[in-house]
This record gives sequence, C-alpha cells and structure tokens, in this order.
Amino acid sequence: MEYYHNIIMILAGLIVIGFVVYQLYLKFKPFLVNGKWYIPMLKTIEYMAEAEAKFDNGADRKIWVMDTLKDAMTRLNIEVNYDAVGNMIDAICALSKVLNNKK
Repeated sequence: MEYYHNIIMILAGLIVIGFVVYQLYLKFKPFLVNGKWYIPMLKTIEYMAEAEAKFDNGADRKIWVMDTLKDAMTRLNIEVNYDAVGNMIDAICALSKVLNNKK
C-alpha cells in the first residue's frame, strides 16, 4: 500500500514541477525570442570589468561600455534594447556598492 502512495506522491510532484517550468517558460518567453539574449549580457559584464581598469569616472565607464557594446552587437547583427542594458549596468553598480559596503 505504501508503494502506491509513493508512486502517487512522485507523480504529483512531477505535475507540480511541470507546471512551474511551464509558468517560468511563459514568464521568460519574451526574453528568449532572440535566442541570443546571453551574448549582450555577458559582453556587458566583460566590458564593465575592462572599463573598471581604463576609467576613473563611473559616467565615462558607462559611456564606453555602451559604445563598445553597440559596436559589438552591430557587428554580430544582434538587436539590443540599450535602455535595458543601461538599467542593467546601473543595477550591477548599485549591487556592487551594497556588496562592498560603499556609500
């Protein structure tokens, strides 16, 4: 009898997991349309690290990162929402200040 109970619990768990995965897919589907969403994100972080060594001013860093990213994405023929990238850069900088206790 316990054997059947375990099978029912496993099936119920699989149904819940399937539902959650489907909901996540629906939530992130607009971001996955391009299929290359990770490239601008990784390049932005790479360019931010490079800009950290090149510039002293945060505004100059952001401008350089945005210009370099625009150039790279144009060469790769990938459409990017640069307002969202700018917001992502600001969020990463704010998070780094919190993590490093800078005020």
